[in-house]
Amino acid sequence: LGNPSKIQLIEIGPGKGTLICDVLRSALTTFPDFAAALTSSNNGDTSGEGGKKKVAVGVHLVEVTDGMRSRQKESLQKLQGETTVMEKGFSFSFDDSEREIDNVQEHDPSNDKQIEQSNAISINWHDLLSSVPTHDAETGEPIPTFIICQELLDALPIHSFQKIEGGQWRERLVDVAVRDKEEESSEVTKIKQAAGRMKYSDAESEDSITESTSTSSSTAEEKGAKKLPRLRFVLPPDTTPALRTLLRVSGSGSPLEGKTAEALNALPTGSVVEACPEGLLLAQDIADRIEKCNGGAALLIDYGEDGASSRDTMRGFWRHTQVHPLSRPGEVDVTADVDFAALRESVNQRIGLEESLKRKHFADTGKVPPPSTNIEQEKPINRPEAFGPVSQGQFLASMGIVQRVEKQIEADSTTDEQAYELYSALERLLAPDQMGERYKVLAIARKKEGLFPPAGF
Repeated sequence: LGNPSKIQLIEIGPGKGTLICDVLRSALTTFPDFAAALTSSNNGDTSGEGGKKKVAVGVHLVEVTDGMRSRQKESLQKLQGETTVMEKGFSFSFDDSEREIDNVQEHDPSNDKQIEQSNAISINWHDLLSSVPTHDAETGEPIPTFIICQELLDALPIHSFQKIEGGQWRERLVDVAVRDKEEESSEVTKIKQAAGRMKYSDAESEDSITESTSTSSSTAEEKGAKKLPRLRFVLPPDTTPALRTLLRVSGSGSPLEGKTAEALNALPTGSVVEACPEGLLLAQDIADRIEKCNGGAALLIDYGEDGASSRDTMRGFWRHTQVHPLSRPGEVDVTADVDFAALRESVNQRIGLEESLKRKHFADTGKVPPPSTNIEQEKPINRPEAFGPVSQGQFLASMGIVQRVEKQIEADSTTDEQAYELYSALERLLAPDQMGERYKVLAIARKKEGLFPPAGF
């Protein structure tokens, strides 16, 4: 990229705004050229009703909930008031009026004047990545984009498939069952007596236990007892469209021919395979955006493995305690491990629609395409690729985190308490038994000079 004068920084799923504040703090205090490239001066696209300005340069946060937007804005306002940031002469201009779902807030024209300040960094919120503008309205040139996505992919919905007897596969679905309150209490007691076999905590609500215990509905009806609804996992008798599409199985659930079939057939009965189509599409959208913007890079950080785990990784968390994922619907955070190998291949092995239709035609007819059809599409020169994953510990160490922490600890202004906190944080991020190995980092970028991967990979 060299040293572009205008760039944009995007975070998808910013949470409380902690990471974006850390990035901006580092840029403002240590990398002034990067911070200056984020400043806005009449650089946006003009579109929408009333010609509302959509600023391309600056910071863009993709967040759909108003509550989290408020927390992110509060964090950024605190950052703006920090002494070290104020001394650098930068300011933030907030525009949270952009809504893709519903325009509940009116655009504030006073923000336009702030955006035109030479050292003002525009902070914008969006519901969708696709709503973030890509080009400078004045020059028509694309704005290089840098994207961060931390601990978002694990929260995206998954499809869960399980191998049953006979080598066939079924998709795990969620069902609603009811049971008599008296029987419920009896069954819960039995389950909790076998707590050694459970991986979920007692924080789970008793009317949401999803163990596969039987229910005698007829007895309950005779007693006139109140029925209690609960959620449970079930395996349907037939295959689903998602199963046939994502795992490439037949109508009976048997894997079709190919490498995927070999891998599925090698797994023992009871194995679980998870797929996250939304995650794969997001990775492809990010790569497409980097290509469209003529440069940039993305970091995807989450916990997971370099490949499918062949086990059930879906978990639920409620008040920092692991619980059954189907307990307390709407209150439990449901998460699953990220398959980084699938993300990497979704970016690196993409084909166009025409080639996809050709492959489907030959697959449907059972014919082998002749060499002259050129089924394999030639890859564009230096197209954005996915690199990694590497462990978080390896990535941070290669990027110099140890040296930076040592420098901060040795600074005269650092107290003993601050030094201890810095060391503890470093250990937590790098140690294999903490976050160092469990968390992985995937990059999407072009190779430097067409040959070299990005730093850290």
